[in-house]
Amino acid sequence: MTKKKLFPILIILFLSIAMAFGLSIIWIDREYSSDSIVMDLLDTDIEIGNDGVEFDIDSGDYRPVSDDPWLSFEGLNVEGSGILVTLKEPVEDRLDSKLYWIEKADNSYSEYHTSECTINPSHSSLYLPLPNGIISTIRLDIDGNCCIDSISVISDKPIINYSLSGSFWMALLIQAVLIFGVLWAAYYAHLDRVARGSRPILGLFVTEPKNAAEYRYEYDWIRTLAAIMVIMMHSVVESYAPRLSIGEPGYGVIKGILALSLGCNALYIMLSGALLLKPSKESFKEFYIKRLSRVLIPTLSYFVLSVVWGYSDEIFAEGIGQGIITICKGLLSGRPDAMPHMWFVYAIIALYILTPFLRKIIEHITESQLFGLIIAGFVFDCFATYVPLFLGVEFGIDTPIASWLGIFLLGYYMTTEHAKKIYVPCMILGLMGIAISIISVYYAPDKLYYESSWTPVMWLVGAGIFAFFSFFKKIFGKKNIIIASVAKYNFSIMLIHVFILFKVVLPYGWKLVYDYGHLRWCLIGMIVGCFALSYIFSVLYENTAIIAANYLFDKLTKKKLK
Repeated sequence: MTKKKLFPILIILFLSIAMAFGLSIIWIDREYSSDSIVMDLLDTDIEIGNDGVEFDIDSGDYRPVSDDPWLSFEGLNVEGSGILVTLKEPVEDRLDSKLYWIEKADNSYSEYHTSECTINPSHSSLYLPLPNGIISTIRLDIDGNCCIDSISVISDKPIINYSLSGSFWMALLIQAVLIFGVLWAAYYAHLDRVARGSRPILGLFVTEPKNAAEYRYEYDWIRTLAAIMVIMMHSVVESYAPRLSIGEPGYGVIKGILALSLGCNALYIMLSGALLLKPSKESFKEFYIKRLSRVLIPTLSYFVLSVVWGYSDEIFAEGIGQGIITICKGLLSGRPDAMPHMWFVYAIIALYILTPFLRKIIEHITESQLFGLIIAGFVFDCFATYVPLFLGVEFGIDTPIASWLGIFLLGYYMTTEHAKKIYVPCMILGLMGIAISIISVYYAPDKLYYESSWTPVMWLVGAGIFAFFSFFKKIFGKKNIIIASVAKYNFSIMLIHVFILFKVVLPYGWKLVYDYGHLRWCLIGMIVGCFALSYIFSVLYENTAIIAANYLFDKLTKKKLK
């Protein structure tokens, strides 16, 4: 083997081992001890409460009898670095633990004041950090049988003894082999990409259209806007944002961000319609193999990532068999726990399946007839949406055009010559839709259903945004490297942002809000941070795992396309 061929192998091998080691860190065993004990909570006169658990203080026997077992210790008024729990004997199964704390006696427990730790099998201690300041009450949740020796508040960081178990080495080996295979395939995929004329570096970050003269650069701005909007929307979901009422500080900020972000799904669907529905000589087989693979492969790739590195503990808590059943049910339902926003990808796939047939229809009708069909869909959608709201009865006529299908067709219609004549009215209607959305979300937050998805308001907002960027094509129709780079990865950003948002950004972001205030700036920071992290991860993941999967898929299907 020549040095020229050996060098990339060695580089990929080094990267595989390094990445596998980083991902295997969670398997490194830790035992905690301390010489700075401030208080043993089991050896004091403080009040101990419990629920969902049988706990004998004398023997230390701890046995959960419900899905939410906990011990509470009140009246502490103590300051320390954290809580050290030691067991009388090592545990047989992995145990998850969670600590809640109250810094003031008149406060209540909050998800934003928590820390977590896991005890691995054959280990007998755990450490849960506390914030600086006086703690009045704590609640400790341990989800499994154990025998507790002590629960102590310690003043300094604990002493940690690390060890590498068989689980660590097995995880390292499996992940190194998998990563090596992915990177090796990605290496050949990039060689193939460059051989087909793509620039080695710039081609990684921007789409290089075959015909630059016909490329709609203004759509890159819409893609970027849609990616920002979807992150804005999920940043203020009710499960994380404070439950504020009208008039409370921050209420207008949260509802304003939410109202301005609701059109993201409509924009994604309209973009798909604008780009796919143009009549083409492409055969059904070519369309399905080329187009569907570009949606399914990234979706499944991110789904596997979310399951393995994000939600494996929850999904496989009752064993591998039950975990696989849970995954299959989630995939069938379109809302798996690891990717609850996958329902939207399913909606896109359904429209992709219809696209070759819709192309034939569009090919044989005039643009004015298409406009009439869209108006009919909008009118029926108005009846279907608002008759139940204002009259309290369901509208009897159910037509597919008053759904995502109508939005899909609207996206294509906005590219036609007929639509250019009404860009200005569309922009005015779009502003009206945004105003309606802001007022409705602010004063009737429980009626969010009527301003989201494919509701009439979103028809107006989507058409207005498309009209705006198309009308000012002289400004937005020019290539912008930054916008083009974000647009290239906008689908990946949409797929991964929920994982990054819920696992990284929001837990820390909302703690900052609760601890220090400044909701407006913290929200902006969370949105910008999530967007930046999602973009960086998308660039890395799409140019490794996804490009490798697409490369292998193309090799397997190449003969079928001939």
